[in-house]
Amino acid sequence: MILAKQEVLGWGLATTSVSTNKSFFPIFIVFIYYFDVSLFQRVLILFFTFMVSPSSAENYTDHSEGFALAFVVEQPGFDFLIKPDENSDKEIRYKPNLRETVGLAGSAFGLSASYLFQHDQTRSERVNKGDTSYDDIRLSTFFGSRKQWRLAAYYTRYSGFYIENSNYVNSSVGPGDPRVQRPDLKFRNGGLSLLHIVTSREFSVSAVTNFTHQQTSSGGSWLIRADLDHTTFTARSAIVPASVQNDFGPDGSLERGGFNTLSLLGGYGHTFVYNNFFFTPLALFGVGIQNRKYKLNGQEESSIKGSRKFSASVSMGYNGEQFYSGLNLSSNGLQFTTGSLLLETQLNAIRITLGRRF
Repeated sequence: MILAKQEVLGWGLATTSVSTNKSFFPIFIVFIYYFDVSLFQRVLILFFTFMVSPSSAENYTDHSEGFALAFVVEQPGFDFLIKPDENSDKEIRYKPNLRETVGLAGSAFGLSASYLFQHDQTRSERVNKGDTSYDDIRLSTFFGSRKQWRLAAYYTRYSGFYIENSNYVNSSVGPGDPRVQRPDLKFRNGGLSLLHIVTSREFSVSAVTNFTHQQTSSGGSWLIRADLDHTTFTARSAIVPASVQNDFGPDGSLERGGFNTLSLLGGYGHTFVYNNFFFTPLALFGVGIQNRKYKLNGQEESSIKGSRKFSASVSMGYNGEQFYSGLNLSSNGLQFTTGSLLLETQLNAIRITLGRRF
């Protein structure tokens, strides 16, 4: 089980013990996603039916029953975007006022946990961008005969935002002036995620997330993930400022919303290993169905529509018998829509880990 701060892993399709050419199939899928979403859905279904036989040898050493301790530094980045439509150049970009987080991560007896806390902002930063309170909790566990399943639960809360492009909503705001602030805006996201590692003997997810495994040779695996997300945002007044509401259509008076999303994702991940140094790219994309409830002009409305979700990361570092270190760059996004608004969340994080096994 993992208690972590903004630990990010997407769903993906990863290579198995097949020929080198087949290991490049997922890149082809990624290009399809960007150019033709409907074709991507059909191709994704075909790939989900493609299973290959794993080899009998394992590409990693399991250290999950031992004791390990690591120092962690993370720079979280979060954007809450509001646009009239996907192709519009008009947008409101909300951001929380966050600095880097630091803490410890450890594992023992098959369990892993980490705790990180945020540095306090300086007085000038609070004046310019306001105050943000922040919580992020991650719980996860691997199970199955070859640890081929990963079940995760997560919860994130942001309270207090500023508008990064404040000059758009208030033309009198200059480059050095305090940003337009929304201390009343609150954003929450929680949910469950079930990941299946198709060829877990070839590819270890935990080797690049919590380092309870040490991948000893290069390999990858197709990955399939199902996510259940519950996302809410609330404010005392419309989240689109009155000065620009006409640019956002009839839904510009949106005050709050709740979105329940069930997504099915697939992607690809592969770890390249040389003398215990590793490099791991992951790319995950999917579609889902979304139940939406929101308040407009004092009236509660609801609808059911489709949605898209993505998650991608690149990890690199050193994972030896005793010492390990890693740099993880990750990006995750989820879209929501009402009648005339496109809302999008983007979570980008940089995480540095330095640890030792005992």
